[in-house]
Amino acid sequence: MSTPSTPAEFERFRAGRDAIMEEGNRAEQRAIELERSENESDQIRAGDYRWEMDKALVKYRKLLPEVAVSRCPFTGELLTWALDTVDLDGWAWNYDATIRRIPKKPPRCFLAFTGAMRLHQPVTSKAIHVEPGPGVPGVIPHLFDWPNTIAVIAQIGVGPHIGWPITYYTSQQPAKPGGFYLGYNFWAEDDYSVHDGNGEWGGWGARRAFTPDYDFELGPWLDSGHVQWIEPGDDSMTLRQGSADCPYLNLEGPRKLPTVWHGKIEYGPGYPDEP
Repeated sequence: MSTPSTPAEFERFRAGRDAIMEEGNRAEQRAIELERSENESDQIRAGDYRWEMDKALVKYRKLLPEVAVSRCPFTGELLTWALDTVDLDGWAWNYDATIRRIPKKPPRCFLAFTGAMRLHQPVTSKAIHVEPGPGVPGVIPHLFDWPNTIAVIAQIGVGPHIGWPITYYTSQQPAKPGGFYLGYNFWAEDDYSVHDGNGEWGGWGARRAFTPDYDFELGPWLDSGHVQWIEPGDDSMTLRQGSADCPYLNLEGPRKLPTVWHGKIEYGPGYPDEP
């Protein structure tokens, strides 16, 4: 079972992140400048700054707090994820080069980790490219093709934004090593880690969800028991069922996927080949 970070650990991250990111971004910018130089010695020196950047990334990743995002409906295990809840300008939200700690061995019934987010404008713009998911919670019906699958919706704050981690679990994982499933990219990332029926890591996969992949009409999913939920602010992470009193039902917001570029929010087509 995962253990969430303590308030002191959250505060330690909050106090140190900006200096670490400034250090890394400054080193990266200097490396880029030297790499563009025609002087061979400058190009060699660029490697030193790339090393400084890498050290900053390691410090940031290590300092990331473990955020409680879900609870398994089959085993009761708590799931945490290393996330930056200060704001979207953190490297943990950079779609092109996400810096997070991925659970080495997730709960036995874990299937997929997705999410949605209500964006508050203006969006801080240090992260180059952010894909936070749709503007309201929705489920991906394809994931329910796996037998006996249940999704769990929760809520976290990410700076001024409201995030909804949506985690999928199944009681019928592949029976033997090598029986891998086809999942979806982790929330706001461009890939996902693949595990077998014993929870052993088997590599990386990539499958991006587009707007038509989602179903935002949660009522039937909630009432059928395929979707459960956790009350916002509930530190006990108690699972609840049914559509009655569910705070994630019929929310106002964009039912499509945004891309954040340098703080500007853009909504593109549902699929890449659509006009």
